[in-house]
Amino acid sequence: MTLSTLQRKTEKGEILFVFKNSEDLTDGIIFLFNKKPLITSSLYKTANDYRLIINADERWPTMKRLSEFSKFKTKSYIHIAVTREHAKPLILNNAVKIYGKAFLK
Repeated sequence: MTLSTLQRKTEKGEILFVFKNSEDLTDGIIFLFNKKPLITSSLYKTANDYRLIINADERWPTMKRLSEFSKFKTKSYIHIAVTREHAKPLILNNAVKIYGKAFLK
């Protein structure tokens, strides 16, 4: 394997986006849904915010634009694990697709 192949493989992974309120979450998900991405995603709720975990390539320009809607973005395994353990799951597996369809009807 070449170095560029290894780098490409490490760029794809789970990314956590934290949204301060439902309006920012909805705007971000609709933006992402309109790009028709082939990603897996899960949505969680905490007492203070909404959290979207996406499995995608961080270098994808859409991921950078999604950051504009969120207050925090990380690839930290610890943040993702804490979210899964302590936050309330709202939509698992296809959150962007399910949420996006519901708000675009």
